[in-house]
Amino acid sequence: MRIVFLAAAATLLTGLNAFGSDCAATIHLSHKNNDGKEAVIAKNISGKPIVAYVVTAETTKGSSDRVQVFSGIFTDGDSLHPGASLAIGSASPGQAELKPVVDYARAADGSTCGAAATDEAKAAEARFAK
Repeated sequence: MRIVFLAAAATLLTGLNAFGSDCAATIHLSHKNNDGKEAVIAKNISGKPIVAYVVTAETTKGSSDRVQVFSGIFTDGDSLHPGASLAIGSASPGQAELKPVVDYARAADGSTCGAAATDEAKAAEARFAK
């Protein structure tokens, strides 16, 4: 069962990495150590307000992989303004390598980027569909 999960996670992340580059001009992801946890930081570099995002973060430690999904949808006219940064979550990787990838982002003008491969991204897309 563990092998099946690892294979599925690797396939998902390979797909995300292939399509995630189209969000390179929308959200810049970084991470920093904050009291033993890796905080994942998203910065809006698009010049447009961002109203929804989904980010996956893979932690690799030895032979085990773990994928976390961070998502957010802004409401009531709120957004991640151009140039603004937001701590979107944290991971406890210990000595592991953390690899955050944008799966989906939506700007206030309706433009989107990312593979939208996760269930969270599909739910965000559905929320905006009319």
